[in-house]
Amino acid sequence: MGEKKGSNASSNNQSHCFEPFISPNPITSLNPVQRFPKIDKTAFVSQFSSVIGDVTIRNNVYVAPNVSIRADEGTPFYIGSNSNIQDGVILHGLFNKRILVGTNGYSIFIGNEVTIAHGAIVHGPCYIADKVFVSFNSMFIRQL
Repeated sequence: MGEKKGSNASSNNQSHCFEPFISPNPITSLNPVQRFPKIDKTAFVSQFSSVIGDVTIRNNVYVAPNVSIRADEGTPFYIGSNSNIQDGVILHGLFNKRILVGTNGYSIFIGNEVTIAHGAIVHGPCYIADKVFVSFNSMFIRQL
């Protein structure tokens, strides 16, 4: 198998058999503007995960297999440096519900050096500060 031309340089995957699903959000009545993820070249996104929509993933972030980061309704998402999103985590958010961080609004904001353990569900609007451990199978769901 030869090397794929135009493969996703944003994900330092060594295998050329599969690529992660990295895509803009679909155009819908809730979100009529397509936005592509912005993934630092030092981040790793597993070939079995998906990143959709207006998502910023900073340097040295690890996204394990079977993670769904879906900014198709609630948007944008931010994942800070040196964070670790483990197997089976789901990130999703409510339409037009945001957390203010500085002068910017986010559906989901994850700080630096955060670990979100296996199977956790983070549903925005949600703010997770720096150096936080989110335990296995946790649910972060904010009722508005």
